[in-house]
Amino acid sequence: MTTKNDFILAVDAFISAPKLIVGIGTPPQWPPDRNRVGVIAKFPLEVNGVQYGSTLEVGATPAIGAFRILATHCHTCVSRLDFNPDEPHTNTMHAQSDGLPGIVSGKHFHRWTFNKRFVDAQGGLERLRHAEELPPSVRTFDAALRWFCDEMNISLPHNHSIDYPRTLI
Repeated sequence: MTTKNDFILAVDAFISAPKLIVGIGTPPQWPPDRNRVGVIAKFPLEVNGVQYGSTLEVGATPAIGAFRILATHCHTCVSRLDFNPDEPHTNTMHAQSDGLPGIVSGKHFHRWTFNKRFVDAQGGLERLRHAEELPPSVRTFDAALRWFCDEMNISLPHNHSIDYPRTLI
């Protein structure tokens, strides 16, 4: 059984380790997401030449121009970028201790360092509760993907094949 400290140490190590995206040279498939409102592409992540089941996931809702980019480790989302200018995020009452506002308007990033306090005693993380605003320079899908990968220590080549999906499901 995983403990809270074991899970936090494992995710800290995962985030700090350089990661490669497996299959980055092949255009992704965009099957419908679980809610059938948008589409999602999943890419395995490799650390030191080994795949541990971690993924980079990109979900998009082309009808409204929104998307999310997330990293999973041990089948748990440990960091997420939400790019929907019309969707605010409400942080918990503890946000101020992290230097975060109570409400983030629109585009935001759920950083692991602000959310690891919410890991439960059994090493589970139900959801990411704290978010920060994205830098003003992050205005496009490609800029958001590059910024996220940089923050997560994921190598993203300049000639990558991950483009925002233009088709609806």
